[in-house]
Amino acid sequence: MRMLLLSVFLLSCSSQHKLETHQLSMQQPTAGVSESIGSYSSGCVRGASSLDVSSSDYELMRPGRGRFWAHNSTINHLEKIAKDFRSKTNEKIIIGDLGHAQGGPSLTGHSSHQSGLDADVWLSTMPQNLTYTLRERQLLPAVSVLKSAQREVDESKFSKSKIELIKTASDNFAVQRIFIHPAIKVYLCKIKDTLEWEDKSFKKLRPWWGHHYHMHLRFRCPKSSANCIAQNEPSEVECGEELAWWFLPGRGLNEPGSDKKIDYIDRYYERVQKLPEACAFGAR
Repeated sequence: MRMLLLSVFLLSCSSQHKLETHQLSMQQPTAGVSESIGSYSSGCVRGASSLDVSSSDYELMRPGRGRFWAHNSTINHLEKIAKDFRSKTNEKIIIGDLGHAQGGPSLTGHSSHQSGLDADVWLSTMPQNLTYTLRERQLLPAVSVLKSAQREVDESKFSKSKIELIKTASDNFAVQRIFIHPAIKVYLCKIKDTLEWEDKSFKKLRPWWGHHYHMHLRFRCPKSSANCIAQNEPSEVECGEELAWWFLPGRGLNEPGSDKKIDYIDRYYERVQKLPEACAFGAR
């Protein structure tokens, strides 16, 4: 049985909006068969399943956020990736955010993770025989695999097991994209010829801001979710000029909007208003 871990989300700020009584971290899934609706950045999920907080193959982090729900197929494939990786390395993977119980936008962090098809996996692993306490799950920091300037991989932190973790995820047929920091993609491009890594899997690696301590797995729309908006399949390996763009002065590595003050509640309600009509269920 899946563990339904509840926590109270406390927020205090000056805004014309209120979260009222439905705390996102305490949200419960709707009944029925799992269905992803809408897009990754504007959608929801019916009949979501949750991860257990711990298993022999993985540990779940930050459970107090209530972001451990996803489409049932996402849960199954995450568990398979964790099992496959453990069978190769005898190590557990560490899983971060999935989404809320009914999907939709979060207050902070992600613009995606809305339709039950996104999951963050830390670029850290741990011995199979260890289990985190609740305090450790909430407070242990994720560790970057880059050097301090965040433009180059720190090889002392980016071990063979971390490369194997990314490869194991990319080999899963249900994973369509894996967002990683551009510097990590550069490093993997340089050593690609020394790895047993087919292009069809390597193409899934997509550079994106911020992903230097975790990778973001994006799963394909399940065939049973007719109202899920799919993305095109990645078509190029992109180890050349497309990747170099990220390192141009004033360009890629300067994340847009990173220096702006955000009213998270206003943004949350703006995103809710743009959800598909089919997502107008549950407490919003």
